[in-house]
Formats: sequence, C-alpha cells, structure tokens
Amino acid sequence: MTLKKLSLFGLTALAILTLVACDLDDDKDEVAVQQSTTQQTSQSVSETTGQVGTYTPAISQEDAVKRALEAAGLKQEEVINLTVEQDFDDMPYNYEIEFVKDTIEYSYSIDADSGNVLEQSQENVND
Repeated sequence: MTLKKLSLFGLTALAILTLVACDLDDDKDEVAVQQSTTQQTSQSVSETTGQVGTYTPAISQEDAVKRALEAAGLKQEEVINLTVEQDFDDMPYNYEIEFVKDTIEYSYSIDADSGNVLEQSQENVND
C-alpha cells in the first residue's frame, strides 16, 4: 500500500513539474511578443506593388506620448495606466495612446510622421 501511495505521489509531482515547465515556456513567448511590439521599425506592404518594405516613423513613441500629454495639458507623472500601440496597418500610420488621470481616461491618435493629433477623446472611467 505504501509503494502505491509513493508511486501515485511521484506521478502527481511529475505531472505538476511538467505543467510548470510548459507555463514557463509560455511566459517567454509573451515577452517576445511585447518586445516585438515596441520596435520602432515595422514592415508594411505597398498597395501598388504588393511588396513588403520597411517603414520607420518620423517620430518616436516617446515623442508621441509627449505630444499627447501636451494636448491634454498633463505631465507624465500625473497619469497612470499609460499605454502606447503602433498602428502601422493603415494610412496614416499612427500611435494609439491612452492614459488615466483621476477618473478620466484620455485617448489620443498621433500621426507617426507629423506628430499631429489625429483624434482625441475623454471618457469617465467610473461609467
């Protein structure tokens, strides 16, 4: 009876270790995806030729964040939950920037070439 319990315990421990090892591998994949989305150079497809080319935005993510914060009249130290996404799929290429101050969520779309604000909105996060 003790040998059966010991074998069952050993198999359970082995199964748990296998699951933990699989989960650790998933974390590496998530980090790689996060790193690839923060790169400043993105591939784009030419509409006329269908060829893949390299697109480098004229302004950096940091500059886009500064422009969005300036448009909102805020400083980076005043906001929380700051997120930046590159939207280089359609023209004009832009950065989607969101952040929260107090109970207001701000959303900005900043042109990746000119730095102009393309769209902006504010929404109460308590709703």
